[in-house]
Amino acid sequence: MLKLLCGAKPKVIKEVLKGASPDLIKAISECSLNVLKGHVHLTPAQKKRLCKYKEDLRLLARRNTSVKRRKQILQKAGFLSFLLKPILAALGGLVGAFTSNE
Repeated sequence: MLKLLCGAKPKVIKEVLKGASPDLIKAISECSLNVLKGHVHLTPAQKKRLCKYKEDLRLLARRNTSVKRRKQILQKAGFLSFLLKPILAALGGLVGAFTSNE
């Protein structure tokens, strides 16, 4: 689902997020937390793009932000693809490393 959202147009993202489950919203919030903590390697260009949305990232990562508020942030912000591209790249690397070890 995250891969679908990463390459989708803003209208499609908005519609998907309207009906999204709380688990999907929490997964995206977890991604923002990992980016903020530095667990995901970002290039300087990616950091620059996300810098505009730092307050939204912080709100998403905050534990006491409601799922409803998180949905609103994700629908209005327009930074979802900037957030998900490095996450998906890191996940792809992990999955590739995991499957090659088996």
